[in-house]
Amino acid sequence: MSSGSQIFYKGAILALLFSGIFPQIFSQEDSLFHLEPVSIEASALRQQEVGCFAKDWRGEALKQYSHASVGDLLSTESGAFIKTYGGGSLATSSIRGAGAGHTNVIWNGLPIASPMLGQLDFSLLPVGFVDELQLQYGGNTALWGSGAIGGTIIMNNHLELKPSISLEAQLIRGSFGQKDYQTDLQYANKNFGLRIRSFQQESRNDFFYELTDNLPLRQQTNAYYRREGILQEFFWKTNSHHRFSLHTWLQNTYREIPPTMVQNRNEAFQEDQFLRLSLNYRGLLGKNLLRGKVGYFHEKLDYQDPLILLSSQSQFQTILGEVEVEREVSKHKIVGGLYLNHTKAISDGYQEPPVQNNIALFITDRFDIKSWNQQISFRQEWVDGNWVLPVISWGTRKAFGNWGELNAKISRNYRLPTLNDRFWAPGGNPDLKPESGWSEEINLKLSPFESRKNIHYTIGLFNRNIHNWILWSIRDGENFWSANNLAKVWSRGIEQRLKGETDLQDLKISLEAGYHYTLSTNQETIRNPKIEAGSQLVYVPKHQVFGQIGLQWKDFQASYQYRYTSAVNTVNLDILPHYHLAHLRMNYQWESSFISGDVSFQIDNLWDVPYQVVERRPMPGRSFLAGVSFRFENPS
Repeated sequence: MSSGSQIFYKGAILALLFSGIFPQIFSQEDSLFHLEPVSIEASALRQQEVGCFAKDWRGEALKQYSHASVGDLLSTESGAFIKTYGGGSLATSSIRGAGAGHTNVIWNGLPIASPMLGQLDFSLLPVGFVDELQLQYGGNTALWGSGAIGGTIIMNNHLELKPSISLEAQLIRGSFGQKDYQTDLQYANKNFGLRIRSFQQESRNDFFYELTDNLPLRQQTNAYYRREGILQEFFWKTNSHHRFSLHTWLQNTYREIPPTMVQNRNEAFQEDQFLRLSLNYRGLLGKNLLRGKVGYFHEKLDYQDPLILLSSQSQFQTILGEVEVEREVSKHKIVGGLYLNHTKAISDGYQEPPVQNNIALFITDRFDIKSWNQQISFRQEWVDGNWVLPVISWGTRKAFGNWGELNAKISRNYRLPTLNDRFWAPGGNPDLKPESGWSEEINLKLSPFESRKNIHYTIGLFNRNIHNWILWSIRDGENFWSANNLAKVWSRGIEQRLKGETDLQDLKISLEAGYHYTLSTNQETIRNPKIEAGSQLVYVPKHQVFGQIGLQWKDFQASYQYRYTSAVNTVNLDILPHYHLAHLRMNYQWESSFISGDVSFQIDNLWDVPYQVVERRPMPGRSFLAGVSFRFENPS
């Protein structure tokens, strides 16, 4: 058994032991108080920012993706472009023409992106471990810190505290040897709740693909992957004013790296392990609402390539905490907070393990001026004692009766250099400046038919200029790549949404569609890598169209999803052609007094389109997935 698997199973055993201990400690009931349901979540002022365009998923919208990753969901149902290397492989994001490091990912109020790379692999985020998911478009550095330039992904976990016990199990089988097992155990009384979720996924991922028209199909090799994880959570109240939650997320991933379309053979593989712990508090102290969060993250990566005798290991440990106080003063709702982060990383690429300490102060104020909602936010950060340029954002919203509302926002944003940017040897540059710039957006939401309030159309414009964009390049007189503040990038575009639903007796019909036009251009010429001024950034499509039509008749549901992605530039100065994708999903739900379940079936890439998201990395053709789930619940 590998060291990563040993860590995983030892952690799982400890988690199960704790699940037997904590209920005995926190199961006392207090009949003197009326206890409200527990919901540990981010501050409403930060998760529902004025002037910010956002998309939310919860409940059934998430359940249909319970077997998938957050990257899969975003690539299907949002305007985010997910740059994926194929099933189970690395998946990163580009939102509004920004880079992979310009998306901040928040889990229960704490950022979880790698401090070494400054980004996150979205294929490692299982939707089944998320209760609420939100995508905030645009710059949010003043609220969420470094990296929130293109957008912010917010993931929350919660459990309602009411007497109940339930167990849900799901089994899925699919093409290319895909197997997926999931369980979800929940127990709660009025004061305490326990939830344990686990999953195990694997796939041979050995699909056939086309090299050229005159050659036979080729089968992908060295493409097996396996993922397994457990998320254990405790929720409890000491009284009606104080509530806590403890989250333990342990996950291990093994994946082989298949050869590219110009390689005949590859034997490389990679193993990722991580442990994420967070303790959250929410309570009332007088007239103040107090929130506190403490987290410990430990991640390891082991990359091996036997053909070239390459062995590379890296890991980091992060201890972070945040405290914020919310209070209403006159007609102002004010949140102020302090954020702390201590990180240490170890890698073969560092001459010595770097240590980084971040401190940030932030404040946001929400108020009204006549009928206009306003929100102003400010953040000041220090890195290893060095002052970082402060940032500010201002958003406004105006409702026009029942038929629409106007939102607008201006913000200054930044992204700090990563540990690899600063300390990698050779090429690290400790004198790098943070990427920084301004972004603006405005959108108008219309409900044109007053009697049909469930029909909405939204159109928006955005603009963003980022200076000191960090690129790895070869400077004059050097023969190795190094990190430098070389680029200046201008991003702008148009976003449109149409959403509606109607009932025809027992038949419900829903429609959701979107179109994104994004220009994200380099404003300066760079020699190596060769980048022309005015050229579109690599892997940023100018056009994206996405939508779905849903039908529900009694307990039967079906949806047809479509996405068009235009051609993109690549790092080798090639152009990947555009592609159209379609997916068909169907499921039937049933329930009795104590048991319920559903049967599902889906077809991905319905029209069997050959395409690539990343150059020389083929994507699978038509594939099938079938699943069944059962849920046993005793509400008393």
